Amino acid sequence: MFDDRTMRRPCGTALIVALVAGLGEGAAAAALPPVFVSYAIEVQVDPASRAFRGEERLTWRNPAGVAVSRVPLHLYLNAFANEGSTWLQEARRSGFRRFDLERFHEVFDDPWGWIDLDAVRTEPAGEEVPWRPVQPDDGNPLDRSLVELRLPRPVPPDGLLTLRISFSGRLPRPFARTGCVDRYCLVGQWFPKVAVLEPKGTRGAERARWAARQFHAATEFYADFADYDVTIEAPAGWLVAATGRREGDPIATDRGTLRHRFRQRAVHDFAFVVARDFEEIVSEHDPPGPGGPVELHYVLPHEFADQLPRWRTVAEATLDLLGRRVGPYPYRTLTIVLPRLVAERTAGMEYPTFVVASTVGRELEAWPLRATRIAEHTLAHELIHQYFYGLVASNEQEEAFLDEGFTTYWTARVAESLYGAGRSLGSFFGRPLGAFDLARLGLAYVGGSIREPLRKRPSALFAGRTHAVQFYARTAVTLATMERMFGRDTADRIFREYFRANAFRHPSVEDFLAAARRAAGEEAQGFLREAFGRARLPELAVTRLESHRVEVPLGSWPAPEGRITVDRSSRHEHADLLDLPLARDSDGKIWLEITDPGWFREDSHRDGTVRWIGFEPVELPEPGGDGVEPKLFESEAVLEGPGWDHLPVTVRLRFADGAVVVDRWDGRSPWRGYRAIRRARLEEVIIDPGDAVLLDPSPETNGRRARPDSRWLADWAGWAGALAAWVASGVSLWF
Repeated sequence: MFDDRTMRRPCGTALIVALVAGLGEGAAAAALPPVFVSYAIEVQVDPASRAFRGEERLTWRNPAGVAVSRVPLHLYLNAFANEGSTWLQEARRSGFRRFDLERFHEVFDDPWGWIDLDAVRTEPAGEEVPWRPVQPDDGNPLDRSLVELRLPRPVPPDGLLTLRISFSGRLPRPFARTGCVDRYCLVGQWFPKVAVLEPKGTRGAERARWAARQFHAATEFYADFADYDVTIEAPAGWLVAATGRREGDPIATDRGTLRHRFRQRAVHDFAFVVARDFEEIVSEHDPPGPGGPVELHYVLPHEFADQLPRWRTVAEATLDLLGRRVGPYPYRTLTIVLPRLVAERTAGMEYPTFVVASTVGRELEAWPLRATRIAEHTLAHELIHQYFYGLVASNEQEEAFLDEGFTTYWTARVAESLYGAGRSLGSFFGRPLGAFDLARLGLAYVGGSIREPLRKRPSALFAGRTHAVQFYARTAVTLATMERMFGRDTADRIFREYFRANAFRHPSVEDFLAAARRAAGEEAQGFLREAFGRARLPELAVTRLESHRVEVPLGSWPAPEGRITVDRSSRHEHADLLDLPLARDSDGKIWLEITDPGWFREDSHRDGTVRWIGFEPVELPEPGGDGVEPKLFESEAVLEGPGWDHLPVTVRLRFADGAVVVDRWDGRSPWRGYRAIRRARLEEVIIDPGDAVLLDPSPETNGRRARPDSRWLADWAGWAGALAAWVASGVSLWF
């Protein structure tokens, strides 16, 4: 059944593991909270057949103030059991990760994976516990990713339930997230896992409730913090790495296998890898803050071990930045798996103290990918999930943006700290590419289709193919916009407060908004609340810019000698009638007529106004410059805005004589008009010249010139088209 070839390990690794294990959990573990769930699991894995069999002792203390007689268990692996599962149906409909099941069948004749409950009994009584599949989300009778146990007797508040669960199954060929291929098994979501019982007050719950959903293609997982003690039996000669810390040396059996034991306190999931011809290289890094040193385990194919410095740079920089800006990493270990390209559908996954980063392969080092930093970006992203998902354990099934979007924002921060803001993703066809550039491209691609606020629940039911852009790109650029509006220090204070108040908890968006209020005040909270709650993105545009010579209006005019009539033939004789005070730049000011149409909300409103306002120019006119003409010109510009309550923008107006004025528009009205009468035309109008509103899906409409710069337009269009083609060909931001 098992291959008994000797496992290869790098020189010195066993010694380092033994020395560090002897130090105990240390200061980091002292910061870990007590939990009310524990798992003791023994599992036997056969990579050749992809089969596994396990025994699980689940201990659960009822945290709610009500008795419980039914307990949901997640059997996530059944998402890959057949085409009828909710996960596979949704994946095919939405094009999740370009999933093509027909092509998959051409490659693998039997790709399916599953998990079965063989027996469930109470301890110590040994009573059999019946169970049945349930489908609370969609009623799909073919989906078995969630089951409900019917207990022999209710568990009272604070009462203890202990179950002995026998289970078996088979890992799939990798559809996504988990599976076996080519001497490599990534084992994720593989054991029966109790759902989260949320007491009153958790994420706004008005009463105790089970937060138990089926496995959906667009979202991931939600679980309580638990203590894990897991023994993995695998063939001798195969490397095993897992969540948590290794306990002692592997123990040989008479079946030609080795038993590997791992333990970890206060995490909400457990995953492991069983692989052949891989190395595990161990180093230690001490991030800033009180968390203490972290033992980093890098698991990668032998032939790519020389790439270790590349991954160490990213891993250590990520832990350092998050440690300084957000909070300490409290665990003593962190395992990073880098699979071969053949297992790319297991890449880009996060589990507590265990991540699967980018794939490695010589193909990925060829042009044009070698000029990008997608692989480094992926590793940083999965490591940051140790904070948002791992430690601040929001419910991704209902509020995925609190996990994926927050992580995407901090991924960009890490990449910028390493490589610079303009090149944080390297370059594409020689053009520097920043992390937020790719996110904004996603907004530009589907931003017009977004009709739902980020706060909408559940996360699996966003329209069409907008899931990824909503969860990742929109959230990340919302946070980046907040940072540009209020400052990076303010953004860091908000996240530090959020982490301080919600580590080892299950916060909701309201908890994040409360942290924003405490750390940064009502204005910052108001922007975030609106940005998370608006259905549409805030599109800005200059829709009109034109100038024309001012002629004396035809008609009857009073004059010292009596009324005069101005007609087309006499118009030139009465040019003195155009001696308009506001056109003289009186008192050194440039006067603009501003039309604000007003706005209405259910709880407040503002009436529209038309006013002349004098502006001190931020750049003075050039005396006698080429832009000054003997005739007066009337210039008009019309802007369209977001109509948001907390998104003010700067408007920059440049005249032909070099004069520049800047206006601050609160953005609450749907449009705004400007009119000027001067001896210089209005040449250019730009909304948000500092590019603070990264949320705008079409920044190319934010400015207009009287004479467009066609060279710039051609350059931008060509570069954007090439980038879009690259993304469409398979390079994706979404992890």
